[in-house]
Formats: sequence, structure tokens, C-alpha cells
Amino acid sequence: LVVALTRAMKNELMDLGIPEGRIHVAPDAVDWETFDISHSQQEARDELGLPQERKIAAYVGKFQTNGEEKGIPEIVQAAGILQKTQSELDFYFIGGPTSCVARYKKIAAKYGVEKSRLIFLGKQPIKQVPLWLKASDVLLMPFPKTDHYEKYMSPLKMFEYMSAGKPIVASKLPTIEEVLEDRKTAHLVEPGDAGDIARAVSEVINGRQDAERMSTAAKAKGRKYSWANRVRHIMDHYRSIE
Repeated sequence: LVVALTRAMKNELMDLGIPEGRIHVAPDAVDWETFDISHSQQEARDELGLPQERKIAAYVGKFQTNGEEKGIPEIVQAAGILQKTQSELDFYFIGGPTSCVARYKKIAAKYGVEKSRLIFLGKQPIKQVPLWLKASDVLLMPFPKTDHYEKYMSPLKMFEYMSAGKPIVASKLPTIEEVLEDRKTAHLVEPGDAGDIARAVSEVINGRQDAERMSTAAKAKGRKYSWANRVRHIMDHYRSIE
């Protein structure tokens, strides 16, 4: 049995001559015991020392993968668009490496983004990550359109975001669409399009009831993506091979 993260990887393995029945697609998952916390948004913000009156859009995770950007430049541009209509909205970036931040701040200056709207934090203890997710109003992962992101990734942050029961804005890419569905479990936007990111974030902030419906659906769907279930499905497929 060969285990692949995505359907695109499965197709490439079949092109190499591996029989379809010996390939099992198993995306990544999340540790529900760690991430499914009972904190309300208010409680999470109190514990992290965050203001209750502000809206928070958050990106949580590594800022780059193998030297490739993961959408932060476009989020910064989107912040510049949104500051005209969403005066109460701040953008938090939790992760690293912090060596990237100077470049992101240059992008912010280029697009006239107010410095106070962008908060860059380094890596946080894993036990605090679920608090950051709960404290947010919308979670962002607008990956660019590259071979890696289109075909080969199964982002841990996607499943962590789903476990938080918060609205998600993500790129419309095949690897994302294997798990999330536009307007049902997330807002999917065009990769690399800061305007589309801004539109989706604004819709989440302004359309509370619809956002809650999608985030509830995402969390319900996400429950099947546990590490225990992943192992179980892999072993079931392995045992089924004659």
C-alpha cells in the first residue's frame, strides 16, 4: 500500500504504474484533544490579553514553506483595502520566521496600510495556538497558485482551523477543495487576489449568521479528520488488499 496526501499525488503514482487499488489518499488531520477547547471567544481573548472590542483576522502557522510565500503578502494588501470600511478590524500573524516581517512591513507601507492594523508575533507554544484560533473572528490561509500548493500540500492549519469552529477564508485550489467546499464550509477565494480576500473577509465580518453556519459545518466535517481515524482508514485499506 502507498499512502498519498492528495488526489493529484495519487494520479501521479498511477502514472508511474502503481495500481489504483494499492494507493490510499489520506490527508493530514488534527489532534482534537489539543485543539477542541471549550473556551469562548471572550475567554480566549482574556487569557491572551486581547481587546474584546476589536475584530481579529488571523493567520496562524509558518509564514513560508520551502521558501515559498503562503499568502501573507496578499493578506497585507487586503488589509489596506479593508481599512477603509472595517475600521475595527486588525490582522494578527502568529508564527514565523520573524525574519520575513521586515519585507511584509515594506509591502504594508507600499499599500498604505496603517501599522497598528498588522500585528506580527513569533511562534507561540502549541498549547496557546487553540486559544488564538478561538480568539479570532476569521481565520486566513490564502495560499498562492503554485505546483506545491495545488497538488502536494495537505495543510495542518486547515484542520486546526476547522476544529476551532471559526469562519475560514482559503484559496480555491484542488488540494483545498478536497476538504473544504465554497459557501458551505469556507469562503474560497481566487489565489493571489487581494481584492477577493478582502471581499470574503468583509462578508464574514458583516454576515455573522451565514459565517456561523459555515464554521459550524466545517467543525462538524473536521471531526472525521483525527489522527486515529487516519490510521484506521489506512489500515482498513491495507487489510483489503488481496
